[in-house]
Amino acid sequence: MLYSKNEFGKLPNGSTAYFYKICNESIEIGFTNYGCIITSIKVPDNQGIIGEVVLGFESLQDYLSPHPYFGALVGPVANRISGAKYYDGNDLILLDANEGENQLHGGTLAFDKILWNEESIIEEEGCVHLNFKYKRPDGLMGFPGNLDVRFSLTVYNNRVDLNYRATTDKPTPVNLTHHDYFNLKDGGNSSVLDHLVKINAEKYTPTLEDNCVTGEIESISNSAFDFSEFKSIGSGIEKLHGSVKPPNGFDHNFVLTGHTPIVASVICEETGRQLDVYSNKPCIQFYTSNYLDGTLGRLNSEYDAFHGLCLETQSYPDAVNQKTFPSVILKPGEIYDYFTSYVFTNI
Repeated sequence: MLYSKNEFGKLPNGSTAYFYKICNESIEIGFTNYGCIITSIKVPDNQGIIGEVVLGFESLQDYLSPHPYFGALVGPVANRISGAKYYDGNDLILLDANEGENQLHGGTLAFDKILWNEESIIEEEGCVHLNFKYKRPDGLMGFPGNLDVRFSLTVYNNRVDLNYRATTDKPTPVNLTHHDYFNLKDGGNSSVLDHLVKINAEKYTPTLEDNCVTGEIESISNSAFDFSEFKSIGSGIEKLHGSVKPPNGFDHNFVLTGHTPIVASVICEETGRQLDVYSNKPCIQFYTSNYLDGTLGRLNSEYDAFHGLCLETQSYPDAVNQKTFPSVILKPGEIYDYFTSYVFTNI
């Protein structure tokens, strides 16, 4: 296991962001403490050739410019909060609206746009743990409470573990996830429409035109949302929209069955790469990068629509406004604790 840490660049306020690289025989990971962003994951194909499998950038400056959360830790509340507000009892909590009238992924100064503090780096035989922390001040983006968050990234063998813990001094909503865009063929140079996806869910949450959930929970049976067995992304989009063209695609939350620790799997038959996602979260957001338009990319790559897919493990979206959904309110004395793991193999 090889590990290195180098300066990645300076933020506008003069703070230094760092770049961490972890390598072993099975995987290479690039990571920065700015936004706790995974910048790169390289794994072998079925011929043993190492290649990029996530979308991202090479420079800090690209991450400081607007981008759709490539590889970032998002929160304090992932997904959308309708109307950018919710009630705490009789008190109306107004939040920062950054997607029309709604809030997406925590607002304009959310966890993907702050410099996380390095807490410790632990090197063990065949394993490296990167541990970071951030204390969200009371009232930032409208959220109540001083929220103390810990995030760790652990790499060993062909596996990446993401662990999240948080505590608060006031009741506050928390729903953290990681927004990695996967392309098991070439890291974003081409479409993922031929990737095969399986999601271990029997239900999903329908959405309105603004992508906020309606509050209903419906069966996937006999619908385009049925990924209970492997099927191509393209065939799913065609069944859902009637045609495969942007911005048609998936940006939907699936309610996981909990019958297996593997919550979702992806296969690229061309390269033989397979990704299995493990988590103890109840839901997962499946997004097919419908709005990429070729203006962003890595080196000579141009990321167009459908060049990546996201599998964001999460709690129920907009739960603060959907009273039939399980609560995402973290209370003083409680510990928010969950994990997601990415395991890469070859078919």
